[in-house]
Amino acid sequence: MTSTHRPLCNIRYSRALTGMALLSTPLVAAAHPGHDTVLGFISGLQHPFFGLDHLVTMIALGFIATKLNARTSTIMTFSLGMLGGGIIALSGITIPFVEYLIVASLIAVALVLLNSQFKDFRLMYALPLVAFFAACHGWAHVAEQPADLSSVWYMVGMISGATILQLGGLALSVWLQHKIAARKLMGGAALTTAVISAAGLMLG
Repeated sequence: MTSTHRPLCNIRYSRALTGMALLSTPLVAAAHPGHDTVLGFISGLQHPFFGLDHLVTMIALGFIATKLNARTSTIMTFSLGMLGGGIIALSGITIPFVEYLIVASLIAVALVLLNSQFKDFRLMYALPLVAFFAACHGWAHVAEQPADLSSVWYMVGMISGATILQLGGLALSVWLQHKIAARKLMGGAALTTAVISAAGLMLG
């Protein structure tokens, strides 16, 4: 009975993750600079949920944090990196090719999750990359916002939303019992999202 139950569970979990990625696909461009601007904490809180690249990256980071046994440090590094990127954007400083760097962050996440030697991935290399890519995501979220008090609250909400997504990724990874198949499926979702995002940039 045990040998039959586990494959069925794996199929169910795989379908759940795949469905989540597919349902998010039409939102691929929604969390980037240039769309309609609505300021405030609630707007910032909702914002990370409505862009496939940001959404997948943050959930995937939950898987990475779990596997690295560095849950708190990984999430804090990403949140602080986003804060730094947001401050850079509010200061009027441009990060060149930021959309391509976000695509690169998805590829990096995918490579880590798909790597069979994932357990040997060193935290000392992971955290600086997390901070850098988080800054790119934070800048992309905030770049079109005016530098005023409402925008500060927007940034606080944005970081809160991103943290919630990462915690969701942690919870999902734990619920799936750290299964290799689930981790690789999440890596596949990140790689697919990178391809979709890159295609959108080239066609746009």
